[in-house]
Amino acid sequence: MTKTISEVLPNDNMREQSFYPEITETIGRVKCYGAKDVLMKVGFKRWRDVDHMNEINAGKSEFFAVPQYWETRMDEGATDDELRRAVEQPPCVYDYDTHQYEECTLEESQSNVNGFDYRSPNPFKTNPKSERDRVRWRLERRIKRQAQIRTTLLNKGHKPCRYKACNGRSHTAHGEKCPISSARGSSGGLKKGACKARKGNSNGRAKAPRKCCGTLTSKPHAITCRHAKISLRKDSAKLTLKAARKESMTPKKVEIAWAGFAVPTTLFKAMSRNITGKCGGCESEMSATKAAKIHRADVQPNKDDARLICGGCV
Repeated sequence: MTKTISEVLPNDNMREQSFYPEITETIGRVKCYGAKDVLMKVGFKRWRDVDHMNEINAGKSEFFAVPQYWETRMDEGATDDELRRAVEQPPCVYDYDTHQYEECTLEESQSNVNGFDYRSPNPFKTNPKSERDRVRWRLERRIKRQAQIRTTLLNKGHKPCRYKACNGRSHTAHGEKCPISSARGSSGGLKKGACKARKGNSNGRAKAPRKCCGTLTSKPHAITCRHAKISLRKDSAKLTLKAARKESMTPKKVEIAWAGFAVPTTLFKAMSRNITGKCGGCESEMSATKAAKIHRADVQPNKDDARLICGGCV
């Protein structure tokens, strides 16, 4: 049971008795007596015995070693009830004459530097905290730690479920199946037999296949389809360009005899607008602005039969 400083302390005879607890911490006007051997952390450790693992590999044993339970206990300076009472105590200010916290108004406790609710006005502190805030944060952490310990003991060393709706329950520890995972894939269509068909009228949520190659939109295009991107497929190393489609094969470059006399068209941007001609490799007609190179002898205004080289034949 917690007590405040204003309460009457026992006499000297009671102080000499060994059963009277000692004050371990003072938070504001609340005296804390603390607790000993408080459970701080628990867990389950799976020991791997080499002989037992060899028996499992040889087929002589089918069960793994039982997880070994371990825990850590420490002394606490204040119990949960004492922290709650410290958070709920009225506003107070520390008095240096009496060396105690004296009760005051909320405005004085927030404005006085020695107040229990005083927050620093320093602009460099992004989240200033008062003494009451620190005690509240300490109590919140302790509640979260107790919840984590409770979950670990219930799961018995097994991993919790990954679905949020299960609230961290371990189904393997209790010998059950996850209801969220078991219900996946059963929506749409009938309830028996061909209900889970991902194609056809039996599944109401099925999408129509592609018109180009007949594959589903969730799958890649067929390798013979003109929309297929062979380089983005996971099995691109096993597919060759010749087996994929003829359009994906890169044509052989034609050797151009006068390629050494060609200059980049970027040097003559203004003049290239009125120059047209044919590519020396693929023989396609184009403007000089779309070509990569041009013969230096054909750099003339209003030239109609200029010798050009496109970007594919460079």
